[in-house]
Amino acid sequence: MAPEDKPDFEGMLKSLLKGRSPEEEEKAEAARQEAEQFMIREGIKWLEEKWGAESESSPCPYCGHNTYAIQAPVNVHPLGRPNRVRTYFPVTCTNCGQTTFVDLAVVGVFEAMRNKNQDEGE
Repeated sequence: MAPEDKPDFEGMLKSLLKGRSPEEEEKAEAARQEAEQFMIREGIKWLEEKWGAESESSPCPYCGHNTYAIQAPVNVHPLGRPNRVRTYFPVTCTNCGQTTFVDLAVVGVFEAMRNKNQDEGE
């Protein structure tokens, strides 16, 4: 599946939650939070590999500082493709606020998530 053809997992989760008991909703929310934390951890690993560890990371192109914060992943619907979604993690310079959006599919986070799920299923 091409990265741009990734289904809208958040939308699918919301539709599955309709009519569920509070316990089932709580379990689904816990799974969503766990997946989000996994994506953030994988994003941090990718950044450290590509941009370097914090003390030696690439400087911000706007202010020159090199300390960043990774935010929770966000879904963006491409123009003209409302049934498709791209997921990014925002990387924000903690000094000036400049934010870069890194595509999780391009950096391999979804592949790592699939591998993790396969390993846990075995």
